[in-house]
Amino acid sequence: MIELHRVIEAWQAAEREGTPLVLATVVSVGGSTYRRPGARLLCSEERWLAGGISGGCLEGDVLKKAFWRTSLHAPVGLDVGAEGPEEIALSIVSEIQAALAGRAGGPLRDRAGPLHEPAAGRGVAR
Repeated sequence: MIELHRVIEAWQAAEREGTPLVLATVVSVGGSTYRRPGARLLCSEERWLAGGISGGCLEGDVLKKAFWRTSLHAPVGLDVGAEGPEEIALSIVSEIQAALAGRAGGPLRDRAGPLHEPAAGRGVAR
């Protein structure tokens, strides 16, 4: 709980100064990890301020990429009514996949035509 207090204090100080911030939060983990879901890292564009999301190996990446990502689009994720960490992670991954595929991320029932292109040399199954 002490770490959370440090994150809050650093956020309050940065807010008073008008410093833009990013709060990275671990939403899901797999296997053996140093930090659990709920771990937070608060950083400004220039430096780490409080908290941590790993044993030190991910914080630098977050610092380098967090503000780049927020300049493209924030908040992230598709609006799927996500509430828990796993659901939020799924909404973020869904938005990333839609962007990579050049899609809007809308409901499949609204898509005109087949969902998948037929394999070469095969007709459409009826």
